[in-house]
Amino acid sequence: MLLPGGQALLGFQFVATLTKSFHVLPISYQYIHVVDLCAIALAVTLLMTPAALHWNPATTTSNSTVSDRDS
Repeated sequence: MLLPGGQALLGFQFVATLTKSFHVLPISYQYIHVVDLCAIALAVTLLMTPAALHWNPATTTSNSTVSDRDS
């Protein structure tokens, strides 16, 4: 539930940088927005990390493979 919301927020923040009004902002506000964009990207990455680590077959402790269990 959190991951789609984080990805949507990241997308909306990124699209905001492509608008004409973004380039009218003072440069300090633009830098703040870029820092916020990086923070959201980091948060989304950290939300996805547990799933990637859980899926990694190298982290399993079992010696059997899927084909061994099916037979």
